[in-house]
Amino acid sequence: MNVYTGNQSFAEFFSYLNMKNPSNRFNACNSEIIQRILVNFPNLRLPSAYVEFMRYAGNGNYWIGSDCSFDDVPKLREWADELLEENSFPCKLKEDDFVFWMHQGYMFYFFNLSEGDDPPVYYYSEAAEISSFVKCSDSFTKFIIMQGGQYRHDSEQH
Repeated sequence: MNVYTGNQSFAEFFSYLNMKNPSNRFNACNSEIIQRILVNFPNLRLPSAYVEFMRYAGNGNYWIGSDCSFDDVPKLREWADELLEENSFPCKLKEDDFVFWMHQGYMFYFFNLSEGDDPPVYYYSEAAEISSFVKCSDSFTKFIIMQGGQYRHDSEQH
């Protein structure tokens, strides 16, 4: 596939990105790997959009400096809680918030497990001048495809 049509399809999106940059590819997770990883979250029902994303991109990190692969995910909540505490941030993650992405240890993205199969994505960065979490996308799929994981709050220096 030489072009990305804008279809909200992870299959098309990741195929295009892999073709565009073959030396730094997204690596798929087969269903056996996904099931083995889901064991880390026995009491959670992960949104189908997130599981689909991990199916196409959960086995390794395409986004350099970001932790978002299935190997990283079990540690992200703890790291996010530590970051919030270190920065005396006034908001805390709720029990049903799921941190799926951390970048360079200073920012993270999460969704709430009770907000459906393609939930909104929220954001925190110690570099942003914010006093509460920021909703950066109305859906996980749109966040991954349209933002490409590059969301920054307006207050951050670019």
